[in-house]
Amino acid sequence: MERLLFKNVSFVDLSLISADGQEIERKHRYRTIREDDLRDLSASEVFQAARQGTAYVSDVYFDQGRPLFLIGAGIYNRSNELQSVTLAEVDARIMQRVVSETTIAQGGGRAYIVNTDGIVVAHPDISTVLAQRDFSFLPIVEALKQTPVEMPANQYRNELGENVLGFGVPIVVQFDGSTRTPWYVIAEENASFAFRHVKEVLWFSLVA
Repeated sequence: MERLLFKNVSFVDLSLISADGQEIERKHRYRTIREDDLRDLSASEVFQAARQGTAYVSDVYFDQGRPLFLIGAGIYNRSNELQSVTLAEVDARIMQRVVSETTIAQGGGRAYIVNTDGIVVAHPDISTVLAQRDFSFLPIVEALKQTPVEMPANQYRNELGENVLGFGVPIVVQFDGSTRTPWYVIAEENASFAFRHVKEVLWFSLVA
């Protein structure tokens, strides 16, 4: 477990939980874990999710100014009986790299992630995350909060006053199956730039 912890720089805390909800092994990146630090997690959301046969992804939370989230999944035998649960505390700044490396970001647009309350949890500007900005006032975010399905492109003014074309989609992660997260990813592109591409396609269609 220690090798796995230090192999992935985004892992902060790793746990192995028994079938009755007791931590039996735990490794932390920044501090030594003693036996009396092991926790009873039988009532935790991650353990209850594993008992129901589903993986777990928490919302982003802050610990000493650092954004973190939890992921967990059960380990089952051939009879689908729960044997143990793995739990990882992850440095949420990994999502900063994800939004910065999207195709739309590389092309001059931007992407960011909000939670189900509209609070920004990943953004090209990390100060927006640390300030826990609420983007619920943006039409695309409000629409996702009301109806959490893939949203078609909409034109609106973002928090910077820019006229953009944006679309959004709930984030789903793959474990043994699909697990819905408490996050939505929003992608935006300057509206005039986006419409110029449309005009170019139309022009090509007319002259081809």
